[in-house]
Amino acid sequence: MHFISYVIFMFVVHCSHGIFDFNRDIHMRDNELSIEILNHKLVNAITFAKESMVRLRRLEDAISNSRVNITEKSISFAQLLESLPNERSKEYDKIGQIMLEASIKIINSHCTKFGYAAQDCARAIAEFPLPDSDILIKCNNISLDDSKTSTSNIYRRLLPAAYKDGLYKMQLHRPQPKNISDTLFNSHPLYGENSRNADGIILDPILNIAVVQWAQFIEHDLVKTVYRTMSNNCPIECCERDMSDPPPRYIHPSCSPLKVSGNFGKYVTCLSYVRSAIGVHPHCHFGAANQINQATNNFDLSQLYGINDEVTRTLRRFINGELLASNDPDYPCLPISDESEKLCMHNTTEKPCFKSGDSRVNMNPYVTPLYTIFLRSHNKLAKRIKNVKKSWSDQRIFKLARKLNTIIYRNIVLSEWSKIVLGENSVNQMFEEVYNADGRRDSDTLSDAISNEFATAGIRFYYSMMPGECLLKRTINSDSMSDENNVVLKFRYENEIMEIKNEYYKPRSLGTNNELDVIMDAILNQNSMAMDSAYVDDVAKYMYRFQYSQHGEVGTDVLALDLLRGRDHGLADYKSYLEGCTNTVITTWDGLKPYITEMNLNRLKSLYTSVSTIDLIVGAISEKPLENAVVGPTFACIIGEQLKTTLLAEPKITIKSHFAREMVKDYDAARLICETTQLLTVPKNIFKLPSKNNMLLDCSIYRNSVDM
Repeated sequence: MHFISYVIFMFVVHCSHGIFDFNRDIHMRDNELSIEILNHKLVNAITFAKESMVRLRRLEDAISNSRVNITEKSISFAQLLESLPNERSKEYDKIGQIMLEASIKIINSHCTKFGYAAQDCARAIAEFPLPDSDILIKCNNISLDDSKTSTSNIYRRLLPAAYKDGLYKMQLHRPQPKNISDTLFNSHPLYGENSRNADGIILDPILNIAVVQWAQFIEHDLVKTVYRTMSNNCPIECCERDMSDPPPRYIHPSCSPLKVSGNFGKYVTCLSYVRSAIGVHPHCHFGAANQINQATNNFDLSQLYGINDEVTRTLRRFINGELLASNDPDYPCLPISDESEKLCMHNTTEKPCFKSGDSRVNMNPYVTPLYTIFLRSHNKLAKRIKNVKKSWSDQRIFKLARKLNTIIYRNIVLSEWSKIVLGENSVNQMFEEVYNADGRRDSDTLSDAISNEFATAGIRFYYSMMPGECLLKRTINSDSMSDENNVVLKFRYENEIMEIKNEYYKPRSLGTNNELDVIMDAILNQNSMAMDSAYVDDVAKYMYRFQYSQHGEVGTDVLALDLLRGRDHGLADYKSYLEGCTNTVITTWDGLKPYITEMNLNRLKSLYTSVSTIDLIVGAISEKPLENAVVGPTFACIIGEQLKTTLLAEPKITIKSHFAREMVKDYDAARLICETTQLLTVPKNIFKLPSKNNMLLDCSIYRNSVDM
């Protein structure tokens, strides 16, 4: 009888110890675990897993026929829009679930009863390839598809998965996410009567909302975590329609709703959370769950153009290389979707619902304008190319316009936005390390993937900085007054306080009354919130707000959801990442004092039993920011590591034509905004408020140079 023996070696990944290299060496385990399993036992585990899926389908049929399902325009509906899975992701998840169930069966049969630690067993079986089976064939096909596109269907990890059972069970010894969020944030209106209190949320004195806007846009490019769906492809709902807990017989195993205390709402006890869809490892091994990333791994504007050619074709005009657009030919808007009831939450079909490469395009009025700006940028570039190369085909113009648009975007992210978030010195050192690197780090597709830590925690820092209210100023008319020498124009304005809680997936008509310009002007001239552990009501209490007849105004909590998602994804504790990022060892609360203020440290002590139980996102948003940066050392490390990894992996974009190189030469964010809006002035650094050190630029300079 043939048998297969596998030996797990010590988990070590040696790094070059640059500023954004995560040091895994200090987490190396001394013990080794050797397991021998007969091949037919692995086959039996696959068979058991497939039978488990059949039983699950019967439960799902019962749930589908019950009253526990997602209703349109609800909080759960908005969550679905944020994490809308495509057919490919749904299929990957089904295969991933079978592989996970088989892994659980192996551990229960060959590890647990012998007293082996769950974490050690999980790492051991991660070296086991799938046996010959239909699941192996399907898994290999997925890996082949990914290798052709140089992408991965799953996130990579900076640290091994920290599940309770080593595979999928969430850690239960930590405080409830909603309780943590309630302790950390303090609600207050920004422009209302009580706009300040002694312990209130504070504004950033230097940065504007563009930092938030671009962070979210970048997230949409690199990250898309999607929810699980049922085997019949129906979405999963975890709460009753009145936001109470459903009967046990109708609770899906993928449900892990937020537990709500009485002070949230008298009768609200359930805020839905569906666990993320899981994928398959590129080498088709058993092991811990890892979540699907439905976005691409590169700075390629996939949120605008789509993640594949099939999506891109639905967004093209196929005339002169342009993208589909609506409204004014000089200042167009995104095309209107013909599936508004599926992609937006308006109560009427008379309001716009935009279509782009990502379902999150309509998420809020901060990010939608940036989609529009890059659509305008593409079409302007296409027009300029057509003017120079009149004989070129639509396809040739489109490809070059897309390439140039991507270069503009990438340069702004790496040369401007990243220096604000991580600090200029840190980013310059990162560029030096990338420049000196010897090509790609290896040929493994997964090594180029987006890290789970970046996707689930690092890039989500911007919600702490997102204002709940934005003051919009509209010019309603102007009067002229003249004296002997001058004519003076006096403008009259109409102000509107735009509350974000009322705007989720309810996009405004950006092409009417210069609405996009009004919003962009506010974004460039209004302070962002300070980066800290405080969140405003509009994201911590009224995220995806919905008007329920029983409860009135109810929403969910973005920080609590991010916390829960971190546990769902098996992220390690904050201390482990801080140690890896700073090359230190921390054993007590005092060890955190160099990184966290005394006030935040006291809050953490009141929430967590030890330094080893702090959730990554909570610890990281509590840190003191690095010098001339937005984030502290842990998020700087995680975000910087991802930028560096993406830079090393991305194919170089070469522009052969001299005229094309000139089109993007010295192109910065200020020029982008000037050329794609009708604003008269913009700050030289668009991420900072106008000041003596950040003067306003006259946009006519850029527009006249383009005309010439």
